[in-house]
Amino acid sequence: MRNIRIHLPLLLFLLLSSLTVLFLNDNPGRALVLLGALCIWLFLGFKLKSFSLSSLLLLLFTFPFNITKNLDFLSDPYVDNVLVNFLIPHLSILDLFSVLSLFAFWYEGKFVLPQKQYITFVLLLLFSLTLNFSWLSVISILRVVLYLQAITMIVKGFEKAWSGLILKVLVAVVVIQVFVAGYQVFYDRVLGIGWLGESQVISGSIGSSFLNVGEEVTLRGYGTFPHPNVLAGFLLFNLFAGLHYIKSQQKVGWWLVGLCFLGLILTFSRLHLILGVVLILTLLVEIKGKVFSILLFDRFAHLISGGDVSVSERVMLLKSSITIIQQNPFGTGFGMFIKGMEGLAPRTSGGILLLQPVHNILMLLIAENGWIIGCLLFLYLLYFWFMCLVKRYKGMLGIMAFLSVILIAMSDHYFLTVPQGIMLLLLTII
Repeated sequence: MRNIRIHLPLLLFLLLSSLTVLFLNDNPGRALVLLGALCIWLFLGFKLKSFSLSSLLLLLFTFPFNITKNLDFLSDPYVDNVLVNFLIPHLSILDLFSVLSLFAFWYEGKFVLPQKQYITFVLLLLFSLTLNFSWLSVISILRVVLYLQAITMIVKGFEKAWSGLILKVLVAVVVIQVFVAGYQVFYDRVLGIGWLGESQVISGSIGSSFLNVGEEVTLRGYGTFPHPNVLAGFLLFNLFAGLHYIKSQQKVGWWLVGLCFLGLILTFSRLHLILGVVLILTLLVEIKGKVFSILLFDRFAHLISGGDVSVSERVMLLKSSITIIQQNPFGTGFGMFIKGMEGLAPRTSGGILLLQPVHNILMLLIAENGWIIGCLLFLYLLYFWFMCLVKRYKGMLGIMAFLSVILIAMSDHYFLTVPQGIMLLLLTII
């Protein structure tokens, strides 16, 4: 029995490696990336004599990779005869390494359950599922549960000796994302690394991944994330982490802060950039730069003048959410907001159906889970954010972290709609 336990990591590696063949038809490059990541996980686990550390390192390194496997057969992803990616259940590379994290902590005898208040949060989601069942909701809620358990064990089992290595990995990840985002902005096209999850967008297209400069359309930097705002959220989170680590790891911490701020500029995400600037100014750090002054001025000028498309579209989605809530007092089902827009979807100025989740997680939670459960879930999040962020960062940094998360939650939806966003959300409450 002891011999079997010793070989469990190898057996799990062989099982998961065999499953990478599922990606061969979709994208052979992604299959090779998954297989390579699993090989590194196994090698580091034996090399470092810690599969929990190996799992954490791989989870961090693959975090930005938008590598997914769609499960089209589980749902009807069409709304008003338009295919909506948000309605396609999928498996993510983050799911894989979260599962490996669970295995690693169990294998090393470090398995712990979340605190009771987090279990109550999950029970509310499960109760919502009984009111509105769909396979998309099942997979979305299971993802929340999986990530919640994985992050809980990482936080509880974290060892200070890991800090230096983890910080260096974070810097490496940010460097890669800033480089890819820089290429996308400067050359106004994708880098062509779809095998790492880079979305294949077309130069000159209209959409939230682009910004209008006069009569021209310019690509915003998004790295290998599904959207520029998600990259911005990731960079802002690491900006706080860098400032938190500066006292103990000063040189590396400052590198992380500088790279994250540069990356925020490349995303042209106004809210995230404002929060980054305010945070830097609050801590009395002077940042100088003129490269993007014209583009950024134009971006903020549209916001002030009221002629910004993203603002008007957010307002339209907000109005649609009110109608959906009125028609679905018990919710549409977790992850099913867009399905509830059938026949109600607003149109952009160009006449295109605006099939997106409402950019406000309070309204999104209420629309998908009903008035009672939706409000309770949001109140739980408010409580967790205040208790965790203010306690973790302390002082002004803690207050800034709390306000930043609130502002992002009230102006975007990625905390609830993409795997990286869900992971970021749960990292802020544990």
